[in-house]
Amino acid sequence: MALREVEPEAGEPLKPREAKHRPANPRVAGSFQYSSEFRKRSKNLLRGMEHFPNYSKYLEDELGGPNSRLIHFIQYLIPEIEYRCGPLADKSVLDFGCGPGPSTVALALNCPSVAGYDIDPELVDVCRMRLKEHGLESRVRLYCAPNLEDVKDRIGPVDLILLCGVIEHIPLTERGLRRRLIRTLFKMLKPGGSLYIYDTPNRAWPFDFHTTGLPWIPWTKPGSQGAYRRAVRAGRYGDSPRYTPGPRGMEQCGAWGATYWEILGYLKGESFRVENTRPGGNKHIDYLGGARRFRLVRYPFDFFVGLLARPLRIPITAFYPFLDNLVITKTGAPKRTVKAEGSRARSSSSSPTFVTVR
Repeated sequence: MALREVEPEAGEPLKPREAKHRPANPRVAGSFQYSSEFRKRSKNLLRGMEHFPNYSKYLEDELGGPNSRLIHFIQYLIPEIEYRCGPLADKSVLDFGCGPGPSTVALALNCPSVAGYDIDPELVDVCRMRLKEHGLESRVRLYCAPNLEDVKDRIGPVDLILLCGVIEHIPLTERGLRRRLIRTLFKMLKPGGSLYIYDTPNRAWPFDFHTTGLPWIPWTKPGSQGAYRRAVRAGRYGDSPRYTPGPRGMEQCGAWGATYWEILGYLKGESFRVENTRPGGNKHIDYLGGARRFRLVRYPFDFFVGLLARPLRIPITAFYPFLDNLVITKTGAPKRTVKAEGSRARSSSSSPTFVTVR
């Protein structure tokens, strides 16, 4: 796959008589009407997935209706980001794994400096088309490359990196890939910058809300042939031209999610804080995500999780079906170990002594 950067085109200011043709502001309207060509392109992205249990929701998500991801991101996600990370107007932001662009549009409506990155050129093309329909192409730089390392220096250090429904699509069976990507993204942050993780299914839960709608899938081995066969037999999964055939494709689709502790493990040795463990860090959050039909158990579960999580300084989202609004902020230089010198550092044994330096 060739490296491509989609440069924004300079937009001409609208003349007064053209104002009636200005794209509707979805923040005000609560919806956005895309062109028939865009709707056709969006539907084509889901080809071969018509038998997926969440197909109709996937289709609705990608358009501009009141229940679409676009409107959800504008009305809910952006205020949550600004509550935890401050106003976006003075920040540089990377939408990592931007896909077809609903989160990119939501960011660009609030931030003048946005970069979007994805490995899939078809998704990036749809994202670019979406930005044009919103009149936001001049605010966003789009990058498409098979490897983030190829473009990270061109994207530059940023204040905020959004990973919205992304981590679960990075295969665990490709050993070390998630760790490399998370660490690379962390190093791309400016000091005080944040990774913002949203809408990633929590593998600590035994139910796959994201892909198959089946129990126990997340607790099987990632890429499990048995889990794949079970999902196919149940009519809850089938090979799609957008994913690798077989269990690897089901993994790419997101069936195995991620956990809070897994993500922290990828950042071992780095200096950071989890904003959700600070006072007020869990306000406003609806952690049910795709499990909203389980609202009847929400309040007793909230009470139990609060008793367990708060004293241990563990984010509540670590125990819920989806990792939502998880914010990890870069606080300084990475930790490193150095051999101590001098008589004060020597121990009575012959083994060298190491100290941790921040």
